[in-house]
Amino acid sequence: MTRTIQLHDLDPLHGGKVEFSFPWSGPAPARCPLVIRRGTMKDPFLGTGGWQGVEHFFLPDRIGVQDGRLCLVFGPQLVDNALRDDDLVQISLPEAGVTDVVAWRGITRSVTVAPAPRAPGPAPVAPPPPELVVLPAGDRPDQLTVLVKSSSRLPADLDLRISRDGQHPQLGPGGWGERLHSFAPSQRDDGPDGARLVFTLPAGAESGPVLLDLAGSKIPAELPRQVSPVPPKGDRRGVHPWLAGLLLLALAGGGWWWFQHRQPDPATLSTTPGPSSQTADTATPETGTPPPPVPPAQAAYDRALAAMQADNCPAARQDMLTAVQGDYGPALLAWAEAQDSLDFQPCLTETQNDISALNHLKRACTAHIEGAKAALDRLTAELTRRAGQGDDAAQDVLRLAVPDVSEACNG
Repeated sequence: MTRTIQLHDLDPLHGGKVEFSFPWSGPAPARCPLVIRRGTMKDPFLGTGGWQGVEHFFLPDRIGVQDGRLCLVFGPQLVDNALRDDDLVQISLPEAGVTDVVAWRGITRSVTVAPAPRAPGPAPVAPPPPELVVLPAGDRPDQLTVLVKSSSRLPADLDLRISRDGQHPQLGPGGWGERLHSFAPSQRDDGPDGARLVFTLPAGAESGPVLLDLAGSKIPAELPRQVSPVPPKGDRRGVHPWLAGLLLLALAGGGWWWFQHRQPDPATLSTTPGPSSQTADTATPETGTPPPPVPPAQAAYDRALAAMQADNCPAARQDMLTAVQGDYGPALLAWAEAQDSLDFQPCLTETQNDISALNHLKRACTAHIEGAKAALDRLTAELTRRAGQGDDAAQDVLRLAVPDVSEACNG
């Protein structure tokens, strides 16, 4: 039977007590065990130690009937468990024949003041470091958005350090250098499971693989495409607009004088066609126009493919990254497929990273690269399959990253 179950915080001051109540007629039962289940396939039931794979029956501390409702009171064993605000859970009371889906909201955990220990106790167990998720770049390539997921309270100061391998490994306000620098977020949105931070990158920060250090956690990531530095106002290396105008006028006047003095006299013009009047059909290959040079990004992409055929993975990775930084469309698509968990290519990248792959798929779709939308559809289908099997990471990627990329590919 489905009835409306209401939750009530019995002790907001000290916490640790919650009351479940629902319509009831007749005397209170002698016992009324309760089962709590969440909507995932992995560890769906709540037990005494948190979420687990088998159901557990919680017994109420007190049972009573008041104003036509059966009231069940539970203590810290349930209140101080793994439930968090706004968790949507199913409450089942088998012996009462009642089932309902409720939102766990506004229930105060136990508040205790522990006396100072007389003797040193065991060292406190440090909470696990927060989990970092880098979201795809949006309309602001000079910004980096990081989602910090943590079950504990985050500190007020969350500064980011960005480093890379090679020469000048630390990113600072003036670009890459040797000195450590911490970036404060330009925007911060806190939530029940962590915070969303937006960092503004300095002008001239080159795109490419980096290591992010934030809140005690480190994660490999890739900076958005290069942000072109803007010369500061009054930079003496630039050309003032009025001086540029004078130079253009002088060049235009000199060109007109040269043109007038280079014109032959009309009487000396000959009507006999000369060697230069031959058509393109009679031109020899030696005198034809040479083919245009191959763009650097395309050349790097071709070298990367050749290096992969030769099993030269370090050269392939370097040349492919050069082509990606040059925004060469096929390279963006190849780099995305090499990083995603469906088409992972260890010759080009050492680790799988679906978030970074989606970021490059978005750039490929924006450049209208053939095959980019099909690659997104394949990756989305794989993530959906894994999410249906209880993969929390796949669920987060589908919720946080896929909608923005899908809009770019289907727009």
